[in-house]
Amino acid sequence: MIADFIRHWKQKLFSAVRLNGIFAVHLLLVATVAFGWLPRAVVPYWTLLLVIYFASAPLEESVLFFARSIPFFIAIPITAEFDSLNMWRVLSVVIFLRWLSVEKIKNLLRPNSLLAYSLWLIVILAALSLFTAPSFTLALRRLAYFVNLSLIGIVLHDLVVRNAVFAKRVVRNLTIPTVIVTMIGFFQLATTY
Repeated sequence: MIADFIRHWKQKLFSAVRLNGIFAVHLLLVATVAFGWLPRAVVPYWTLLLVIYFASAPLEESVLFFARSIPFFIAIPITAEFDSLNMWRVLSVVIFLRWLSVEKIKNLLRPNSLLAYSLWLIVILAALSLFTAPSFTLALRRLAYFVNLSLIGIVLHDLVVRNAVFAKRVVRNLTIPTVIVTMIGFFQLATTY
């Protein structure tokens, strides 16, 4: 019993150190790219490393990293003409695929909750808007963007419903970027005056 307790806390500590360490590296990389100290060409490699991290870390840890990093995800410069694919879009798909199982696919196809009905209604209405849009291609891209954005919400809802303690951790991890962005805003305001 004591060995299980020690193993549990050792895993929690390792997970927290890994999450905080990778987040610190992410912030440093984003800052150095934003200031031009590192070329944007490093972003696809960092995104690949984050995909590996998301695929191997516990699902809850990946979701917490995602929540914590929302304002700090940047575009991946794939080619000179195509640099509008943001990191979060790739990582949300990785999280969703890790969460997905046969049983969850059945539940998504046969919604049994108000949330599932609402999601399907929004997707159907968005799909219907394709027929009235002035540009079918642009409307299709917006629909893909919306579906991509919804993936993390579906996973987050499932994890929060199953674990109330995790819900508190998500709120704490959403506070981190809020504080950082607010501090940057005040710094910009102070340097302006």
